[in-house]
Amino acid sequence: MAVAAGFCDAALGTETRGSFMIPGFRNGVFSFKPTRGLISRSGIIPLSSSFDAPGVLARNPEIMKKVILAMVGVDLEDDQSFELTKTESNPSRKRIICCVNRSLGEMELLQTELRPFLAQLKLNGFEITFVDLPDVSFDYKTISSADIRSDMAKFLQRFGSDNEPRSFEELVERYRERPNAHLYGMERLEDALAMPQIQKSDLKKLVQENVAKARDLINSILDRYDGDFVGFLNFVDWFSIGGGPSCTLPVSFETKPPISIMLGSRVGNDLALLNIVQEFSEIAKATQYTEN
Repeated sequence: MAVAAGFCDAALGTETRGSFMIPGFRNGVFSFKPTRGLISRSGIIPLSSSFDAPGVLARNPEIMKKVILAMVGVDLEDDQSFELTKTESNPSRKRIICCVNRSLGEMELLQTELRPFLAQLKLNGFEITFVDLPDVSFDYKTISSADIRSDMAKFLQRFGSDNEPRSFEELVERYRERPNAHLYGMERLEDALAMPQIQKSDLKKLVQENVAKARDLINSILDRYDGDFVGFLNFVDWFSIGGGPSCTLPVSFETKPPISIMLGSRVGNDLALLNIVQEFSEIAKATQYTEN
């Protein structure tokens, strides 16, 4: 909201499952969640070490890219950290696979409010392929509940004090004592506390299965239709689970907040996605001027 209100150029945060994409949609700002491990996660308050990823909200794609690149670096303390091997990347194909949820009226939106933007995309050489949004689910609640209990316990053991909780159970009890001070998040803590404990080896296997399921889904769509990017009109959690890069960007300014779309790509294709967002942003601006 601070970015949307103009109080700052960019804001930092973390996404576990939608904490960047959903605010980006609802506030009409640019948001970017990089491939998990591209930016260090050391020191952030954990929700799920399996899925947590730092990212950026920004008022334009140029600022967003600068902030992201300034944060990139290998962290030996982060077991998912990896090195960015190149500083620039241009999309090899201008083909976007748009997954449409017809039950939400998304096709009608594409044929009305977003029709001028789509027309400008085509004029700029983009090919848009529309496919039905696959119905898929993941074991997010089970994994994140197990994660938050163990991850938060480690965090509190390190940073707790005589006046602050030192265990996950103490944290939940503190929240219970002050319900009006914690309007959000209490349900997740209670779920995690009530969830039966999972063996570490079983949890690791479940995480690997879900990550592979999400990545295979994304890659199969891109491979089938020979594209580099997949787009959506509402949030999907494929990239939160699979770990690949995703972003939101406003593309139609006739409403307040503007209508935004979500774009995602394969693991490690962050720079190409950042560049395509810049190109889309320029086309969206041109569409606005053309309409006016």
